[in-house]
Amino acid sequence: MVAVNPLTHDDEAFLRRLLIATLADELAAWAWPEAMRDQLLDMQYRIRRQGIQANYPTAQCSIVSEGGAPVGWVVVCWSDAEAHIVDIAVLPERRNSGIGATVLRGVLAESDRRGVPASLNVNVTNRAVRLYERLGFTRTGGNQVQHFMERAPVR
Repeated sequence: MVAVNPLTHDDEAFLRRLLIATLADELAAWAWPEAMRDQLLDMQYRIRRQGIQANYPTAQCSIVSEGGAPVGWVVVCWSDAEAHIVDIAVLPERRNSGIGATVLRGVLAESDRRGVPASLNVNVTNRAVRLYERLGFTRTGGNQVQHFMERAPVR
């Protein structure tokens, strides 16, 4: 069973491990010189965390668990106008098992209940674009690096 609970101080070690693994995949860090890799990934982790805190100070940061074990995180910034999915990540070894889809369906159910669209930004090379499209998101803009996507509320 997948559960979503607020991030606590006790979750920080897991979150750091999760985000560094995610960043390593996103940035193809396995190709970096080993002497630089840990330092650069740690810096990217801190930048990501600080960026979310600075740009989305009211966002709800939550740990995703399955069977009581942490497997991911989701960050959603709710407003009267939308539910903006700021970040979602699942451990590399647990991807493609339906965890992310389950979490997103929960966010979408709440956005439907509130009557607001859900939005997100995703790198154009991210395989999750197909998942977002299956869940009803459509591209509303973007650039060569990111797609801006939105899903209208279902009433």
